[in-house]
Amino acid sequence: MVTAVDAESESDNSNEASATPLAPSGHGLLRITMSDSSEREYELSDDEINKFIEWCNRTVGTGNAYYAFDKTYNVGEFKNRKEYLMFEQIISFEVMELTK
Repeated sequence: MVTAVDAESESDNSNEASATPLAPSGHGLLRITMSDSSEREYELSDDEINKFIEWCNRTVGTGNAYYAFDKTYNVGEFKNRKEYLMFEQIISFEVMELTK
């Protein structure tokens, strides 16, 4: 219940409401917009998303000029696949937490 209070009075109680927080899913979708307007999308763990954000927050001129994503789809006969994105080519990014 919620009650509003001001200098002179107190309101009646509001209707009851409840909220059940959902447990974090542990992964999300990262969408990156590049300087050529192309977009890259990756489904990543929360840890990997946080590593990417920390890398983006780095001071210009320190750390790697690129970020590498392991590609786990369409691997075929390759031992592994990585996509490297250059820091100066990233315009923006969006993180969307997945529910499942």
